[in-house]
Amino acid sequence: KLNTALEEAAEIEETPQSMNGNRPDTAGTLDVVLVGCGMPKKGMGWYHLTQLLEMKNVNVRAIVEPFFLNDELCPAIPPAFAQLVASLESKGVMAVSSVDDLEKFEKPTLCLIAGRTPDNPKLFRQCVNKGASIIFLEKPGAPSVKELEEMRDLANERDVMVYIGYNKNVTPYVQSAVTLSRKTPNSQVSFVHNNSYDTSDLPECFTRNSEGMLKNMAIHELALLVTFFNVTVDTISDFKVDTSKEVSEKLTIWQPGTSMPDPVYITDFSRVKFEITTKNGTKVSVQANRCGGNVSRAEVRDSEGKELEQFEFPDAKKMEKVDAMVKADPEMMPYFFVQSDDYQELKDRVVGAHAKNVAGARAEGVATINVAIEALKLAEYGTEKLNTALEEAAEIEETPQSMNGNRPDTAGTLDVVLVGCGMPKKGMGWYHLTQLLEMKNVNVRAIVEPFFLNDELCPAIPPAFAQLVASLESKGVMAVSSVDDLEKFEKPTLCLIAGRTPDNPKLFRQCVNKGASIIFLEKPGAPSVKELEEMRDLANERDVMVYIGYNKNVTPYVQSAVTLSRKTPNSQVSFVHNNSYDTSDLPECFTRNSEGMLKNMAIHELALLVTFFNVTVDTISDFKVDTSKEVSEKLTIWQPGTSMPDPVYITDFSRVKFEITTKNGTKVSVQANRCGGNVSRAEVRDSEGKELEQFEFPDAKKMEKVDAMVKADPEMMPYFFVQSDDYQELKDRVVGAHAKNVAGARAEGVATINVAIEALKLAEYGTEKLNTALE
Repeated sequence: KLNTALEEAAEIEETPQSMNGNRPDTAGTLDVVLVGCGMPKKGMGWYHLTQLLEMKNVNVRAIVEPFFLNDELCPAIPPAFAQLVASLESKGVMAVSSVDDLEKFEKPTLCLIAGRTPDNPKLFRQCVNKGASIIFLEKPGAPSVKELEEMRDLANERDVMVYIGYNKNVTPYVQSAVTLSRKTPNSQVSFVHNNSYDTSDLPECFTRNSEGMLKNMAIHELALLVTFFNVTVDTISDFKVDTSKEVSEKLTIWQPGTSMPDPVYITDFSRVKFEITTKNGTKVSVQANRCGGNVSRAEVRDSEGKELEQFEFPDAKKMEKVDAMVKADPEMMPYFFVQSDDYQELKDRVVGAHAKNVAGARAEGVATINVAIEALKLAEYGTEKLNTALEEAAEIEETPQSMNGNRPDTAGTLDVVLVGCGMPKKGMGWYHLTQLLEMKNVNVRAIVEPFFLNDELCPAIPPAFAQLVASLESKGVMAVSSVDDLEKFEKPTLCLIAGRTPDNPKLFRQCVNKGASIIFLEKPGAPSVKELEEMRDLANERDVMVYIGYNKNVTPYVQSAVTLSRKTPNSQVSFVHNNSYDTSDLPECFTRNSEGMLKNMAIHELALLVTFFNVTVDTISDFKVDTSKEVSEKLTIWQPGTSMPDPVYITDFSRVKFEITTKNGTKVSVQANRCGGNVSRAEVRDSEGKELEQFEFPDAKKMEKVDAMVKADPEMMPYFFVQSDDYQELKDRVVGAHAKNVAGARAEGVATINVAIEALKLAEYGTEKLNTALE
């Protein structure tokens, strides 16, 4: 009933071709067709439309929406868009799915194209063929210089005037800086453009803006250089890159929506700074930072480098106004409010110049397609210059194979090779490395990094990783891309493998073949029980001791709960594991942890059940799922990085709760929640169900310490600080047991590969039980 009622309410009648716009008979108006609308309050085209509808000298004839009005791509029109179409039709504005659905324009017509950049060339040609006399393209106009030049040539051939929506060309803070610069002989202007992304947002940012920073974020500033300073590729005499990491950084990031064994990586700049000198001596610089905050600025300096004035945008007054608007309408994209005046100014100038249909009219100060072509040329030229400069700065010399580690001649040390390092402050392997380097009974021989040190996968090593390698080499620690690049181990050696789970079986075999005597694997060890059993069999055959990094096995809150439980006859322990994801983060979380909740988040608790309560698939008599939605939920979510017409969906649990009873009567329960907060706990109850005590982690004292560390180093993954002591304890126990090379030594309380196999069996068994119960 709901479906029928809402579909009827949203039904769009066939648009009569005689609809002539919202002001068809008003003298002095210019016909406008908007191409590429997007969703209300989200699409750039939609925001242009709201302003166009209010302009007294504009007659909005039609909108073209290639996705939402295309039955094949979008079978069910979203209600918000259906309401927009109904509203437009009531005003006499038709809505169609293609420019080809429109009749030939009989009057002078402006087509404002706000589609996706790759679609612009096709949309442009369609508009020209319909008889558009003016075209306004959202920046940068086209994906490449070649395509933009072809569009310019077509426009010239058909006498079409083309503008590009570089709003900074008309924004007051830029105008003020340019005016002051022109009054000051030999002055220099620096344009600083900031976005307010968090570093954790960069994978999504890089993916969505895959044309690259200079063709996307910094293209505004390049258009300013062309317009006001006559900077083009042909007028440049020097392009100087500031390669210090504080202002210029190139990152290679795992692309959301991809996973092993077929990962996709995307490379772009997170921040850049460069200075251009032209052949006539003009100096101008650009600085762009994806994570630099909300405020951008233009700085003007005199000939001696003294700052004359700094013009900021948005200023305090503007931000106060914007904050109020965002509060009043939180669904609206905030940057619409920030840049609203500039968008209106651009359209006012373009429509004002052409509404009276005067031959040769031009909109003053608005970037033309020729400016856009030169800006795009600058972007391609600058990207090449930045890549070269940063690659040279990050160049790593070949590592001598004779390097013997950071403590090669110290008695009582154990040789350690770290396999799978990852980026500093982000990778689990890197954090293990920082602790290993400080351990007096460890000689770190080498690190193996299969991605960042592989020329084919990562042609440009990120500066932060290059600095790490240089630091390690200065300590005598070699860095290689494969375990196969290492010599055979001559002394007892521990290999700590912190690669991605699907890579572990291969890395494990390589380490065993090199002669590793101890292996420490990050949990869960392998993607499947079968692979983990094969690894165990190989280890037994070669006499290799294998541990798994289940840090909760040694964490104090678990130890306290287990101790109390053992003192209390017929007690029951409940392990509650919380993560602090927001529900909006779940698509990325599910994608990145595609093995599923029980093999990822809750695997720690399953290892505890195996270790301390003798729970295995064979000892279970009952597995009871609490199916109430408050504690157990299974979701199917659109996977980031995929889109129509080929969407990919991923299914997993957002939260689960279940109780296990073993054949000997032991009861133990597990509760896990991706969006449950920061605090996990273990609850102990007596035989009658009365709670005896609850042990939390992290407790208030620990959180106070963690908060201080996060504040001091916000780039570090917070969970490193939270679980640092546990990670250290695991390594202390493993290295302590094996550093003296005593036959048969074992690290007390550390999970072995046999525990991991049983935990993984439980995960597969539990996933099946949960699926059945929730379905």
